[in-house]
Amino acid sequence: LWLFLAVVYDGLFLLTLVLFGSYPLDTYSLAATFFNPVDLSRVLVMLKLDLSSMMGYTGALFHKFLGTGRGMIIAAASMLVWIAVPLVLYLRAAARKDF
Repeated sequence: LWLFLAVVYDGLFLLTLVLFGSYPLDTYSLAATFFNPVDLSRVLVMLKLDLSSMMGYTGALFHKFLGTGRGMIIAAASMLVWIAVPLVLYLRAAARKDF
């Protein structure tokens, strides 16, 4: 799962950004970032270290949305969902096992 989210998903995400570069992709890039916990945590670390200026236009977009209190709450909720869903699935699977 990590390999898929870190390599394949990023590749597909960048490919769609390049192919549809002439269209406004602001909301798409924000939404796609929330569906990948690796990207979301990477962007949050860059924002906390104030490295968003090095990311160009997308860094400004992320800073505009995730730099606010509401954006940080949404990002934290998304990260909690990425933690809670696999944990619940694991606990359900472990409860069915007869150790």
